[in-house]
Amino acid sequence: MRRPGLDVMRGLAVLTMVLAHTTDAWTRLSDRAGMPFRIALLIGGFGAPAFLFMAGVTQSLAANARQRRGASDAAAAARSFRHGARIFLLAFLFEIQSFIISGGSFWRKITRVDILHIMGLVMCAGALVWVIGRAWRGRAALFMIAGVVVALAAPVVMSWEGWSLWLPEPLTFYITPVQGRSIFTLLPWSAFFFFGAALGACLEKLEGWLGGHWVAGAMVGLGAALAVAGYGSSFLASPYVASDFWTTSPAFVFIRLGVLIAGLGLATAAPPDASASRVLRQLGASSLFVYWVHVEIAYGVPSRALHQSVAFWTGLVLWALLCVVLTLLVRFKMAMTASPAVRGRNPVKLTGQVTQSLMLTLHRSWQRTR
Repeated sequence: MRRPGLDVMRGLAVLTMVLAHTTDAWTRLSDRAGMPFRIALLIGGFGAPAFLFMAGVTQSLAANARQRRGASDAAAAARSFRHGARIFLLAFLFEIQSFIISGGSFWRKITRVDILHIMGLVMCAGALVWVIGRAWRGRAALFMIAGVVVALAAPVVMSWEGWSLWLPEPLTFYITPVQGRSIFTLLPWSAFFFFGAALGACLEKLEGWLGGHWVAGAMVGLGAALAVAGYGSSFLASPYVASDFWTTSPAFVFIRLGVLIAGLGLATAAPPDASASRVLRQLGASSLFVYWVHVEIAYGVPSRALHQSVAFWTGLVLWALLCVVLTLLVRFKMAMTASPAVRGRNPVKLTGQVTQSLMLTLHRSWQRTR
């Protein structure tokens, strides 16, 4: 059974993700030095960590649910591992689709590292940590330790220049950021997944002891305290030789983590049947579909005339219009998937199958024109 609060949180992440991409792709160069553009990117920057955080929460909750239905630790973890592997493979299908639609260098597209690559890999890693932990306390502790280690190690690992000597170039993109080749890296981004998995591992126990409303309130308080502590620590002298506040700093990781925990608490406490909550839940339940559709709209051929040529405030209006269009597409998809022909299909598998069908159709069309 889906938790409304989780989908509301994902829905908010969808809106911020689309804001980040449209603002980055469409805003003209003369407006990029202004404060509104920077604020929009700051808000939009919460989309990716939110999806990773929520993926961690959901994976732990799903594994716990499988155990309650009688699955063994190994079977529950294997299911989570397979799901992560599917997400990782979908990342490559997405890049192939991007190449078909928008062109460019196939090698650069297929070796580019984006959020789905990181999410798929860290979900596989999370499945292994989950099965090692045994009981819920051990799992929560291991996930928490993994998150802290990743956050603290990121400045050191990412600044080391020796990776290119030991790894093939495409693999280094998963560790060190390279403009245009690695949009996201395993460190520090995987920390958000591990912290989310730690919360998911103990969430149901806490709700059973304290009640859902008390846990939601506690998340708001804890998140706010963590964000304030992270912000305060950013003014201290850094122990790292090389660290950037906006990319590798542990302080910024914990600021964003605090905002995400508090946001989840507020989303959990929000009335699930309110109009805004229903829209956000629909977007959140179809977040992969929205991601799949909107990225090419923002960066690809369909919007080429808008790239770096739109005033910031005009772009904000276009973002709102695009969100409306995406909401309508989500409702259309939900109506279609409610039909007997596709009811009960796994949305990840269904997305992959639709993409494969699209690629096959394009390939056959291309062969007929030869």
